[in-house]
Amino acid sequence: MKRYKVEDYLLLTGIILILIPFVFLLFITLSHLGLVQDMILDYLIPLEFAFLVIPGALLLAVGSILSKTHVKITLILTSILILAMLYVMIAPVIFGFGSDSDLAHGFWFTFTFVWVGIYDIISIVLGILHIIWLESKIKDEKK
Repeated sequence: MKRYKVEDYLLLTGIILILIPFVFLLFITLSHLGLVQDMILDYLIPLEFAFLVIPGALLLAVGSILSKTHVKITLILTSILILAMLYVMIAPVIFGFGSDSDLAHGFWFTFTFVWVGIYDIISIVLGILHIIWLESKIKDEKK
């Protein structure tokens, strides 16, 4: 029987926490498609579930540091993920379009949605990369 290390459990927990919002997003999209026959993809769901994604990314970073594999790329992606979340949280207050619907257009509004896209893409890439890396690590240990 194979004994797994603490970092393997941290990585697995981090992957699950990061991917839960995307599974929920897929479920809501498919449910809406089945009920209304209209395709709506709510790309804000992963950001709304940041209370799962950010701890998951931090668990991936800690697991990578403990296993001493892919540390640099994990820390870079986690840092970008946190910065994107902070920008999306703070920008509407700084630039004023969070409280005034007339200001919800233009450069800063569009720039904020670009950061939402960056957040979504980085989080799904972080989860998928760690799935691939964890799978290859487990295969290598079985040999």
